[in-house]
Amino acid sequence: MNFGKKAVTLFGCLFLLGGCSFFGGSADNGSTANAAQPAVQAEAAPAAKAEAKTAAKTASKSKKSAKSGKLDAATVKADLDVAAQKLVGRASRTVVPSKAKPKVTKSGKRFVASYVSIDTGNVFTTVRPGSTAATPYTGLIEYNEQHMECTGATRAEALSASAQCKVVKNRRVTEMIRHDGKSWQF
Repeated sequence: MNFGKKAVTLFGCLFLLGGCSFFGGSADNGSTANAAQPAVQAEAAPAAKAEAKTAAKTASKSKKSAKSGKLDAATVKADLDVAAQKLVGRASRTVVPSKAKPKVTKSGKRFVASYVSIDTGNVFTTVRPGSTAATPYTGLIEYNEQHMECTGATRAEALSASAQCKVVKNRRVTEMIRHDGKSWQF
C-alpha cells in the first residue's frame, strides 16, 4: 500500500473513532483538548493561573445559562475575565518591539535595545451596563505595558541577557469591549 492510501486510512480511522486530541477530538482520558489555548496561561503567575482556571470553569457553566437566554452578572463577569486573558495574551504575543525582536539604536557611544513588555499577571476587569439591547454589557480591561531599555557598549552586548535593563516608562492600558448577548466581542 502506498503512502497516500496509508495516510487516508489513518485519517479515516481517526475520524471514525472520534478524532484526535490535536484536532479538537476526544483525548484518552475523556476530556476535550483545545488546540488554541492561550500562551499567556503558560507565562502567568500561579495565582493568575488559578484565577483563570476558576474563570474558565465558571464560563463553561455560563454557557449552559446562555443557551437558556439568561444572563446574570456573575456569568458575564466570568466570561469577561476569560476574554481579558485571551486579549492580553494576544497583545503580549504581538507587541512590537518585543523582547525577542527589540529596536536597537545608538546613543552616543553606547547601544540601546528597547522593547515593550506586557504584564499578563496583572489584569483588571470591570463590567458596565450597555446602552442598547444589542449591547447589554460593556467591559473594561486594564493592564500594564512596561517600556524597557537595555544598554551596552556593543549591539550584541545591548541584546544579551547580561545587559543593564531598566523600565523607562509604565503605561496603563484600558481596552473597552462589548458583549453582544452571547459572548464578548473584541
